Amino acid sequence: MRITTAILLCLLFAIAGWSQTTTTQTVYRESTNIVDDSGNLLVIDTGFTYTATVTTATPGGFFPRGARGTPHTRLILMHTAGAPQTLEFDGGFELVGVGTQAIYAVVTTLTTTTSGTTSAQRLIAIVGNQALPANVSGFPGLAVTSSHVRLGGGDTLSIITPAIRATSTTAATPRQAQIVRFNGTTFAVLNSGPLPL
Repeated sequence: MRITTAILLCLLFAIAGWSQTTTTQTVYRESTNIVDDSGNLLVIDTGFTYTATVTTATPGGFFPRGARGTPHTRLILMHTAGAPQTLEFDGGFELVGVGTQAIYAVVTTLTTTTSGTTSAQRLIAIVGNQALPANVSGFPGLAVTSSHVRLGGGDTLSIITPAIRATSTTAATPRQAQIVRFNGTTFAVLNSGPLPL
């Protein structure tokens, strides 16, 4: 009995001695690309960044179950001359289309704090002849609450925010529409207002 107890204690102390490290791995699952009117290529790689705590006993190449994934996007801009530029950020990317002034997208960025994770959406303009900014907030942009954005002619975009149904405690909120135009540097709201329910 003493020998069994001694062996179990030795094993227990050995397991407790394994070091634990936090490992982060980004896995890109999808890739798409688009070319603007000036011939600049934008490649969009989307995937997830996984973070997990592993021990030295975790087999190589194995990522433990329960690893939490955060949406992650990588933008690669290749001009008609020069080296490609890369920008990575935590969040999602929805391509809207190409206008004469820029490539348009809705970017959803994530911010994690001790109280939880929040998201924010922005309509951004990626001007192909300019360098990528240091982070996503450096793009010309407009805050949006919905990703229902469509590109029309002349770099004019429509943004529709869905209606909210009435509940026992709140009234219904109608759909909201905005018409915006990008002039090469900023977005200007041409018109906005509610739509019938």
